Amino acid sequence: MAGDLIRMSRLARTVTITAALVVCCAGQETSTAASEASTASTAASETSNPDTSTSGSKKQDPRFTGDPQIDWQFDPNYPRELRGYNMTGYPFFSRVPKKIKYDCKDRIDGFYANIEYKCQVYHHCLYGIRQDFVCANYTAFDMRTFICQFVNLVDCENSDSYTYRFVFRYG
Repeated sequence: MAGDLIRMSRLARTVTITAALVVCCAGQETSTAASEASTASTAASETSNPDTSTSGSKKQDPRFTGDPQIDWQFDPNYPRELRGYNMTGYPFFSRVPKKIKYDCKDRIDGFYANIEYKCQVYHHCLYGIRQDFVCANYTAFDMRTFICQFVNLVDCENSDSYTYRFVFRYG
C-alpha cells in the first residue's frame, strides 16, 4: 500500500510538471512545430521529385536500361580482365534460379557446374542430395579448379569432361 502511494505521488508530480510546461510554453511549441513541419514538407517535396531538386544529385545514365544483358557494356564496374569478351549470353543471376533441372542421382559426391546456366550456377551433390549455389556476376564455376573465375577463363561447354577428377579424389 505504501508503494502504491509513492507511485501515485510520483505520477502526480509528473502530471503537474507536464501541465506546467504545456501552459508555459504553448506558444513556443506551436511556432517550433510549424517551422519543423514546413521544413519537413520542403524536404519531402525535394525527395519525391528528384529531377526538380537543386541539391546537385546525379541523374541516371540514359544508356542503362535495367537489363543486365544489355547494361554490361556501359557498366563502370566492368572488370578490366573481361575487356573484349562478349557477355551477351551470360545469365547475370543475383540468386539461385527457382526451377533447376539437375539431378544428383547416380553422381559421385562433389561439385558440378550447370552448363544450362552458363556455369554461373553450380551444385554440390552429396549422397544424392543437391545443394545449389551461384557465382558472382561476371564469373562462372570452373570444374578444373572448383572455384568461380572470370567467365573468359572457364571452359563451361566442356565442364562435364572434368568429372573424372572425382573418381581419383573420392573413388
